[in-house]
Amino acid sequence: MLKRITFFLSIIWGLNLGAQDLHFTLFDLAPHNVNPALVGSYEGTFRVGGIVRDQYFKSNELSSSSQPYLTASIYADGNVLRGFRKKDWIAVGLNFAQDLERNSVYQNRFQNLSLAYHFGLGKKGNSVFTLGAQYGLFNRALKDENLEFFADVKNGTETSLSQLGLMTDQDMLATGSYPDLAIGAVFANYSKKTDFKIGLNITHILTGDQSVATARDDKSIGFIGFAEMRASMGNQLNFRPAIIFQKDGLFTNINAQAKFGYQLNPKKPLVLNGGLGYRFGEALQILFGVDYKNIRAGFGYDLVAGGVRDAAHETFEVGISYIFQIAKKPALKPVIFCPKL
Repeated sequence: MLKRITFFLSIIWGLNLGAQDLHFTLFDLAPHNVNPALVGSYEGTFRVGGIVRDQYFKSNELSSSSQPYLTASIYADGNVLRGFRKKDWIAVGLNFAQDLERNSVYQNRFQNLSLAYHFGLGKKGNSVFTLGAQYGLFNRALKDENLEFFADVKNGTETSLSQLGLMTDQDMLATGSYPDLAIGAVFANYSKKTDFKIGLNITHILTGDQSVATARDDKSIGFIGFAEMRASMGNQLNFRPAIIFQKDGLFTNINAQAKFGYQLNPKKPLVLNGGLGYRFGEALQILFGVDYKNIRAGFGYDLVAGGVRDAAHETFEVGISYIFQIAKKPALKPVIFCPKL
């Protein structure tokens, strides 16, 4: 166990810093946004879940609005088919996400379909290697006729989108959409005392035009790497470190967390989780959660720090997931007893 923890911590300290793509503090409750190979990575038949992030920003001389950004994702996935081998299985999933400013000035919406093939490894199937792919459509929009920005930095003059002729109708000023493809891989190992997962996701493979009007804006290939583990520290206590690394073009984001789970009663399936996290250069995270049978729920609060402290207020997140388990009824052959017995 000590070797695994040392290896895990070396991953954390071997990474560098930067800023962001769509991200969540409770990324373990947003698996479809992390890696398509996490689709179907659980014990059960199918799973539903959702997560909401409220992030508040301060108003300044360039913006008269202090309305929050709302980021949300809902998803469902299921283990639908057996694979080519007895220990393999196939999973599919759907994910809907949005990232918008409450005044509807800026909107991002995503719809994704994922497919994952899980290879069971070892005699007991304690290790699993998974390949996953995700195809989706991204929609972007700028709204509000009165949206203004600096068109001439030297003279400080402002103009609106309607003056530039970008308004398509009264409500939606500028829109754009583009397809996207991601391919990911995850390796997982399970045992009585430790569980471990590590994965890499290559995003935005269909690098194309993501502009919302006449300006050209090409999306760069991105990478999302993560690692997480659960180490038992007794009958009722476990340690759960995790890290995620996101890179999108010039922007980089690193989020490292350490949580502990405590089972209040060894005879009851109620586990309370809590810990701290740090998004490098941005925020200290306070984490709470609860596991009860097939339900997982979490709450996160970001204390902004570093360079974003002058622009951002607090950030809240809430996430939940539920796993349905549908057991097959065994097909028993009828037995006829001899009446003379």
